[in-house]
Amino acid sequence: MLADAGAMRDLVADSLTDEIFALYQMYAAAGVEDFAWLNGHHAPQTLEELRAFAKTRGHDCGAGHCLWADDYAINKICELADVAVLIIDEQAPASGSRSGRKRQRGGDDDGRPDSRFVMVGEPSAARVVILHRSRRQHFSPIRFDGGGACAPSALPGATRALWPKL
Repeated sequence: MLADAGAMRDLVADSLTDEIFALYQMYAAAGVEDFAWLNGHHAPQTLEELRAFAKTRGHDCGAGHCLWADDYAINKICELADVAVLIIDEQAPASGSRSGRKRQRGGDDDGRPDSRFVMVGEPSAARVVILHRSRRQHFSPIRFDGGGACAPSALPGATRALWPKL
């Protein structure tokens, strides 16, 4: 398993390519909110600047001034550590509801998976890690049975059912 957040950040930063940088720039140009940081005057202009920015730690410059936990980064960590990350996302709407709340009384579900429960990585991964994404956009680990990672089969059936691909 990877040693710490700094080591994970460095591995992700070093794996960034010109293709990923171009994809990030395309997202920023299309107005994707999570990539607005590429539109500022301090935005990285080269792959090397992007890698340096990706290595910047929040505790050194403030959480709003660094790159972390985007889809590419989480997928790369999943690949390297052979884990699937199960995210409980408070910001996402529940299926069947415009307000984000699951219908309580007799309302029909629209058949879509509940978008509050996101899986990143392969369902065949040897282990899973559960993260809670708060309304403050912060990811916190959820410990299960005293540890941070476990085999998917160790999770209770009701918990596994939240992520149908498990």
